[in-house]
Amino acid sequence: MAAKLIPLLEPLEASDRAELASWLFDSIDDTLAEPDAAYEQAWVQEIERRSQEIHSGAVIGIPAEEVFAEIRRKYL
Repeated sequence: MAAKLIPLLEPLEASDRAELASWLFDSIDDTLAEPDAAYEQAWVQEIERRSQEIHSGAVIGIPAEEVFAEIRRKYL
């Protein structure tokens, strides 16, 4: 079924494909919308670790404009 839909969906604008992808993802499993506390805590710790690395100078971030330009070059 998906193979039949792909040719119909490919011509859609990127924003429409993104909206459709979001809907499809959400429709797969409603439990994804409400992660458990352990999952949330793990992400909080990861975010804190990454934030400390950036603020300490241990890592240097890539400007969002560069990241998005790279994505557009590769995928759009």
